[in-house]
Amino acid sequence: MHTNREGPPRETATRRAPAKINLTLEVVARLPNGKLPDRGDFKHYGHDLGGRVAAWSRAVAESERLAEELEMLIARGPGLAAEPL
Repeated sequence: MHTNREGPPRETATRRAPAKINLTLEVVARLPNGKLPDRGDFKHYGHDLGGRVAAWSRAVAESERLAEELEMLIARGPGLAAEPL
């Protein structure tokens, strides 16, 4: 259905299947150390500033990639489905 501000909801001429974003173990596995970076990384990396920065930078890049995928799905229009993890 499509909502029309001038009146009640109406059916669209073509309906799309809902899009899905899968946040699976595969996505988490692509993150450094298989997890989101956290304060524990200071202990894990110790004085290895370069290693810690690289891990956090990689996590940011993966987050940006996921955001771009979401943006593309939203741009497709109605039909974005959210399901529990």
